[in-house]
Amino acid sequence: MEKPDLFLITGTSTGFGSGLVLQLNAQGRKVIATARNVEKIRDFEQLEHMSILKLDISSSQEEVARIVQGAIKIHGYVTHLMNNAAYGVYGCVEEALLEQAREQF
Repeated sequence: MEKPDLFLITGTSTGFGSGLVLQLNAQGRKVIATARNVEKIRDFEQLEHMSILKLDISSSQEEVARIVQGAIKIHGYVTHLMNNAAYGVYGCVEEALLEQAREQF
């Protein structure tokens, strides 16, 4: 038996991420919505087929991996990852510190 699609989406508190969660929910899709501040996505808990998790993509690689493993344990699998979260560095490229440029990528 084929498992239904399950989306893990980062950066769902505003904009495209939030809209994507609502669109997928309207289609009856399962979603794990993540945000740096889960208070901003608490309303998603009222939606059917929805789970929420705190995830800050600027956390250490180990912390992100731990949270992703926790997300997988919710349903036992994830079929789609949509990395919508962003980290912005503002200013001219020439003025960015090497550490900032690395974080951007």
